[in-house]
Amino acid sequence: MIAGSKHTEATKRRMSAAAKQRPPPSASVREEMSRRMMGRVFTEEWKRKISIAMKGQKTGLGLKRSDATKRQMSRSQMGHTVSDQTRLKISQSLKGRYAGPLHPMYGRPAPHGSGVGKGSYSDKGHWVRSTWERQFADTLFAHKIVYEYEPERFDLDGIVYWPDFYIPGIDTYVEIKGYMDNRSKEKIDRFRSSGKRLEVFCRSDFESLEDSIVNRLGVHHDRKPET
Repeated sequence: MIAGSKHTEATKRRMSAAAKQRPPPSASVREEMSRRMMGRVFTEEWKRKISIAMKGQKTGLGLKRSDATKRQMSRSQMGHTVSDQTRLKISQSLKGRYAGPLHPMYGRPAPHGSGVGKGSYSDKGHWVRSTWERQFADTLFAHKIVYEYEPERFDLDGIVYWPDFYIPGIDTYVEIKGYMDNRSKEKIDRFRSSGKRLEVFCRSDFESLEDSIVNRLGVHHDRKPET
């Protein structure tokens, strides 16, 4: 496509019909495409060209869908599960592409706002990256347990790790995980091997978060909140 070119409605219909008749790529073709994209880094000039080419086109980001479309998409995904093998393939294909400085959120604070890709605001008065992190932070704050949010990054032999919380009173780091993949496990294992104490809170811990905090961290509810 020529950057900035406009197609007539008739041309768009012909292109759409041709695309629907085109057979999907084979497994070998998809694997080759994935291999070529693995670890690829786009230059600023290439990003600029993509931006110009996509100007004026509708994408999924920010696209408004009707209620009927949402229901149809929901029905199509109902009962659909992703196998562990598929999760592993996805994890391996993304490994290295968004790691460390390549990640768009590398070195940046938690985003502000609400919705997909946005952060949540804690009772203590700072932004966090998820509702689970907000629930954890609010529980600590309510019980006057002093904590720091994302206090520092650690370079673990080429793997960058940024723990979610640090509780100075017990010299312990805390990680909030909804899903534990191989890369996350590798980071956690390396961090613990460095001699740091790290507690990982998963979905089951949030069923009774206050009890989990007391039992897992051994903290008491008698510390004053930071001013």
